[in-house]
Amino acid sequence: MTTLELRPPASALGNASGSGLRKFKDRLATTLISASFAIALVPLVWLLWTVVSKGFHALTESGWFSGTQRGITYRDSGGGAGMPFSAPWNRFCCAR
Repeated sequence: MTTLELRPPASALGNASGSGLRKFKDRLATTLISASFAIALVPLVWLLWTVVSKGFHALTESGWFSGTQRGITYRDSGGGAGMPFSAPWNRFCCAR
């Protein structure tokens, strides 16, 4: 009885002359993608740090969760977005 031996072609085994170039291209692509990801993380981490460092003290104040914003307009300190955004919204939903 004869046995049939299935072997992959030589190029799939990495014995071909182009395998070194393929490994180089693979490592180059992996390095470029990893570097791009790291570069993209820089502004995100910077933004997170800025928000946490400048806003953490507001969360730790005693009146943060129990205080009210009633009567505070865009002209007051901590009053929100400003006239172009707050006035139309107030006229639309909150007018009495």
